[in-house]
Amino acid sequence: MNREQIIDLIDRKIDFHELKKAGKALEKHYEVRYNKMDAEDVKICLENGHPVAIHGKLIIGYEPMKKAFETADTDFLQIERPVDAVEVCAALPEPEHFVIVGKNEWSTGLDQFYNIIGNLRLGEIYLPKHSAIFNFLNPTEQTKKEKIQSVFKGVQINVYESENYVDNCLHEIGHLFWRTCTRFEEKMQFKELHKYLRQSCIFEYDWERSDAEEVFCTVYKWYMKSVLINKSFYNILEYEEPQGLKILQQVFSRIAKDRIISDVWEMSEADVLEYLNPPFDKTSGKYIRKSGVFNQIKDIELPEHVLNQIQSVQDGVPYIGLGKALVPVYGDMIDWNKYKMTGLEKAEKKQTIFLDMDGCVTNFALAYKQAFDRDVFTDDSFTVTQMCLTQSRFFRTIPVLEKGKELYNRLVKKYNVIFLTTPMADMPYCKADKLAWLKDNICPDPTIIFSANKADYAHSEKDVLIDDMDHNLDSFANAGGTAIDFRKHTNDEIMAKIAETLNPQLIVRAVKQQLKDMQIETEPSEKQKETGNYSKGKIIFKQIPIMIENPKGSMRSGIGQNGVKWLSKLCCHYGYISGTVGNDFDPIDVFIGDDLSSSKVFVINQGFNNLFDEHKLMLGFADINSAREAFLKCYEKGWEKNIMSIGITNTKKLREWMKTGVKTEPFVGDK
Repeated sequence: MNREQIIDLIDRKIDFHELKKAGKALEKHYEVRYNKMDAEDVKICLENGHPVAIHGKLIIGYEPMKKAFETADTDFLQIERPVDAVEVCAALPEPEHFVIVGKNEWSTGLDQFYNIIGNLRLGEIYLPKHSAIFNFLNPTEQTKKEKIQSVFKGVQINVYESENYVDNCLHEIGHLFWRTCTRFEEKMQFKELHKYLRQSCIFEYDWERSDAEEVFCTVYKWYMKSVLINKSFYNILEYEEPQGLKILQQVFSRIAKDRIISDVWEMSEADVLEYLNPPFDKTSGKYIRKSGVFNQIKDIELPEHVLNQIQSVQDGVPYIGLGKALVPVYGDMIDWNKYKMTGLEKAEKKQTIFLDMDGCVTNFALAYKQAFDRDVFTDDSFTVTQMCLTQSRFFRTIPVLEKGKELYNRLVKKYNVIFLTTPMADMPYCKADKLAWLKDNICPDPTIIFSANKADYAHSEKDVLIDDMDHNLDSFANAGGTAIDFRKHTNDEIMAKIAETLNPQLIVRAVKQQLKDMQIETEPSEKQKETGNYSKGKIIFKQIPIMIENPKGSMRSGIGQNGVKWLSKLCCHYGYISGTVGNDFDPIDVFIGDDLSSSKVFVINQGFNNLFDEHKLMLGFADINSAREAFLKCYEKGWEKNIMSIGITNTKKLREWMKTGVKTEPFVGDK
């Protein structure tokens, strides 16, 4: 079994508390075997991808370190002797019938239904991609009052009225087809048709022509009647609504073509993957490809399910993953002319900004409200996903967020803007729709990365993400990047924050000016030193508030461990960080060097007799040697023995450490 099938098995929440019940429950969905098994037998099952049910637990893996088996409940089970077990060998095939009868409260009248619809099989081009469950129910007083004939909900279709029920069934299947098989462009054609819809006898009720989807379902119903009942229905449809029939047949032709392409791809996929991912010959130092393969595969069209697996987009060109290769596509074929350009590797002089889509340039909240009459901010993520899945092309029709569009137009003048967006799981058209939406609404040649983990693109403070989701912002910042909350800042503020982050010289100039303007009392009295009540310099260095007690070049003195007074001339500014409390119950000391563009921080763990004393922070130094040398120059000779260790980090992580880090232990730093 593959991982998806195992996860599906776990999600079914089958009761394993009694072994026999477990087997019975499994048999409905899976091929199973009953055996006595010891630990080695279970390991073999797992190696073959077969989960095992033992003692009311579903075994899904083995942990060698613990010498125990992992269960679906995330606990562990040891097997010391042969036990009764149920081996789950494979998932049973899906039912071939398109229609499955669920509840049936009607005493008679389904003969026509069985004769007409029951013989349909999954896979026909004019049917949705999955089966549907029909429930034939007697209407309640409420349904009678509301004049409900049929209700469509997911793949469950409830039919309440026996009169014309075959028509109702076909119409509801049309809704399934519309939502799972039609493309955005095809829906737009029916919307255009709806604008200029003429009177026709095929629309027996007003609601059948109320919007584009209902019009489609009505045309679809008549076409299906011509396939299943009598060809004369086709003649009526062709006469009454020729344009709708033409669009519908174009949809069927497109699906049929894609299936042919899929069949060809299935036969050629191995050759394409081998050509794109050739083995490396260490002897010759070259990649080995079979001769003549390129001519066989160069004109192969890619099926829709492959084209939808977009990994990234470079200047409007989508790149899909085929094996380890990232391959550009043009139309429905591999763009071999651009093949050697892998996505996002093109040289770019401008600095890069990552910009989220949903909630930043798309008005996702408004679209969600309009489509489902629900609030995206109060619904949990699971509900949001399930609602959006009911409209397969939801991401193609979201309104533009004007603030985000204006921000993009400002950003793109100065920076290389990459849209970093998370596609919605289980929605096959999501990536293609997001690309099409950007081309229609923001720019003709966007660059996009599709990723569920945006923190992967945070390597330093100069990696900037603009987003509206807390979990994306937090993970990106924790990984070392700069995260800017789109919701909490104006566009002017966002541009200023980016300029400050990407142009450290602005910070350098500002800090230098602050240092120049300082008014410091360099020779305070002993009483002033004790109380701290004397004039100091105040600066902000990379968002860190610092009080300068001794400027560079001033004299600093103290009493050594031997009781002798020492005096040294400072080679850098010395002070402390406001609002902090170190291990000595005083603010944490800091030395500031001349390299003000550096984001590196060197934390000296000072100690005496191998006992930790306090942290000394070195900011504005390019490397650990210059920081260590400057520190020692500020103290008496022989002070190096008091350096226990030096931890290295950056100013971003330092700010977090100052808030939540442990100050009573040596600082470890980045590994």
